[in-house]
Amino acid sequence: MTTTPSPPSWPHCAHGAGPTDPVGCRGIHVPGHTACLAHLTDTDRDTYLVGLTPGAAIDHRGTPFTESLLNALRLDTAPGDNYQARHRQYRR
Repeated sequence: MTTTPSPPSWPHCAHGAGPTDPVGCRGIHVPGHTACLAHLTDTDRDTYLVGLTPGAAIDHRGTPFTESLLNALRLDTAPGDNYQARHRQYRR
């Protein structure tokens, strides 16, 4: 017996949804976008990350993180004078 997964209660990315996975990615939308942080275009992701400030309130429920994406997010929200300069070193 196959069960259909339930979508999350938040607006989710749905990247990769199809017949075998009708829900797709469960990552919450990045504000102003219809994709989660992991599935934004490189340009949109970089713009979002550079716009973050240390201590920013963020919500990335359900987002699949790679090590490099998590490090980029941490660099842009960590205290320090050069957090944006550190971000420019991030490469997906």
